[in-house]
Amino acid sequence: IRPASTSASINGFPVVAGGARLAFDDAVVRETLSREEVDLEVALGVGDGLAHAYGCDLTKGYVDENAAELGVTRADVTDLVVTSRYRSSHNGVTHVNLNQHFQGLEVFGGHVTVNVAVDGSVVFAGGSLAAKLAAAPTGSADLKATEAVEAAAEELKLGRLTDLHLISSSGAEAVVSDGGISDATIPVRLGWQPTDSGLRKAWQL
Repeated sequence: IRPASTSASINGFPVVAGGARLAFDDAVVRETLSREEVDLEVALGVGDGLAHAYGCDLTKGYVDENAAELGVTRADVTDLVVTSRYRSSHNGVTHVNLNQHFQGLEVFGGHVTVNVAVDGSVVFAGGSLAAKLAAAPTGSADLKATEAVEAAAEELKLGRLTDLHLISSSGAEAVVSDGGISDATIPVRLGWQPTDSGLRKAWQL
């Protein structure tokens, strides 16, 4: 690619020619970016080939704009993390899975999936997002990871624990020894558990 041969336009407004920025009304061009569809045209100046590509905000943007239809408010989806993304080979649909976070921690079970067709249109959006995240969050991290395993073992009546100890810890995640009740070490994660009375800080095993 030779930069001096490139040109570009946004919604029909030339913005680059000969690899250099053109003089244009910045406010007018910016206003066109708020349209539902934005047309970006780029010419490389190196051949006769022509291609089209369609894009879409696959993450927070779409969910934010359609929060009400998903049963939550925009405030509930201000912090979304993409947990996986893959493309189906038979139809080209891209599947994006996102998880809600609140105050830096995962909201357990707060997931949404957005499926986008090859032309950029959203063909499906749905999941189990938690509503009113900031209403009445409770709990603290006073309970240690090993204590969480002890509580779970007692509730499930798994028997007497032996040599239970913390192996590693990083941020909200930790690994605890098998304690004589598991075939492998036990990964635990601190996050928020949605309840009828609001979010409650909890360890997930």
